[in-house]
Amino acid sequence: MGTKVLLLGLDGADRSLVDAWTRDGTLPTLAALRERGPWGELAGQPGLGDDAAWASFSTTLRPEHHGRFHHQRPEPDGVSLVAHRRDDMTVPPFWDALVGAGRRVAVVDVPKSPMGDDCALVISDWMVHGAEGPMRLSRTAAAHPAAAVLQTGPEPDFDCNRLGPTADDVAAFEAACVRRNGHRTAVLRGLLEGDDWDLFVATFGTPHCAGHRTWRDHDVHHPEHDPGRRAQVGDVVEHVYADVDRCVRTLVDAAGDDALVVVFSVLGMGPNHHGSHLAEEVLRRGTGATAPNPARLADGALSRVPGWLRRRVPWVLSGLGQRARIRHERAKPYRVVPADLTSTPLRIAAARSTDADGVRHVPPMARQELTGTLGALVDPASRRPLVEAVVFTQDVYPGARTFADAFVLWDPTARIDAVRAEGLGVLHRPAPPLRSGNHRPGGWFVAAGPGVEHAGDSLTGEIVDLGVTVAARLGVELDVTDGHRLALGAHPEGEGRPGSRGEVGR
Repeated sequence: MGTKVLLLGLDGADRSLVDAWTRDGTLPTLAALRERGPWGELAGQPGLGDDAAWASFSTTLRPEHHGRFHHQRPEPDGVSLVAHRRDDMTVPPFWDALVGAGRRVAVVDVPKSPMGDDCALVISDWMVHGAEGPMRLSRTAAAHPAAAVLQTGPEPDFDCNRLGPTADDVAAFEAACVRRNGHRTAVLRGLLEGDDWDLFVATFGTPHCAGHRTWRDHDVHHPEHDPGRRAQVGDVVEHVYADVDRCVRTLVDAAGDDALVVVFSVLGMGPNHHGSHLAEEVLRRGTGATAPNPARLADGALSRVPGWLRRRVPWVLSGLGQRARIRHERAKPYRVVPADLTSTPLRIAAARSTDADGVRHVPPMARQELTGTLGALVDPASRRPLVEAVVFTQDVYPGARTFADAFVLWDPTARIDAVRAEGLGVLHRPAPPLRSGNHRPGGWFVAAGPGVEHAGDSLTGEIVDLGVTVAARLGVELDVTDGHRLALGAHPEGEGRPGSRGEVGR
């Protein structure tokens, strides 16, 4: 049995950490792959997180074309948010083209992505971070003998969003991650050794979990860092990465010597510092922009309705209050859209933007007002600038129809509890309790295998390039894609043909 292409995603594994730990021996498997082939950096998607990044990987399309910017999307009222799931996506994954060309494909736990063709062995929401629901299997996967094994495994109720404060809690969390890695690897190894695959795609979700919850112990400068806890349990982020590295070794061996191996992450991880909790008040004070508050008036009026009437028609009164609150939110000149990102998504009222064919454009005066107000923010104590950039959606994702008109990119080096600006004074509001680590844009990849050449310098590419590259390796050109082939070396199909990036180096 053998595999032609093994594509392994380490969800949330940070580029700077992987770079350092492949150099110092902490990650020997990735280091060995790096010695044999190119190491590359994948450009980030400004303002966005894992939903957009994984959807770009699976579809080889940028966010403005696949449409999944976040795990929530706005309702028609422009304020309420509803879940955005893989089944809401209207574009297929790149592996459908391979299945259509007669290639044998297995895809295990690629997050935030469409299932695709039932003729591929596709498993989703098995052991990922942020599962959308119960595990789902394609028709081919459900008929496979491995389907029974998938129903068993360690800690079926494991929640990587829950972590207690004690050293024992952290040690138990790490042990659960390691057990899940081991179970996943055993199942994946069985699949690899039991069939001949043209493409085998799988991911590990535990680096994502460890980054979100134990960054506080990895980062000695984090405000929640506890030296005593760190002394007892060590660096769980490092331990989980090292365990995944050992699992990758097992899977590389199972794939066979003739396989092209690509290990990657679509985005990184860092401290979860931002000023979203301050942004709306800063804009209100800094721009002098206020909106009438019909919600407050409605609440006052409803409080005077007799109790017997409220009990008789509660749904009517509740609906009136909700509609008033929606009107209030829509009337705000600048509104923060709730999102678990390190950026702050902003919605700009219709009075300050134009709406043509569903694409929202921010007018020049609003752009200047936003960048001027937010760009002037500094930390009151250190005077460090707090906003790196204000990114307007149509500038970086042209044609996008999404939940935000702009994204505020904050300096993530320290927690933001207060801001200062000329004319604004000092605004102090402690950051709310948050998971200690969160995503930062920018991924990486390393490749090794027959015909792959070691590169002296890092290659650069985009997330959308990975699927195009492995499809080309298997002799399939994708008809609809934003990606181009990465220059991995003189494999039989050859990079540098029309439609490829050739020797990538943007």
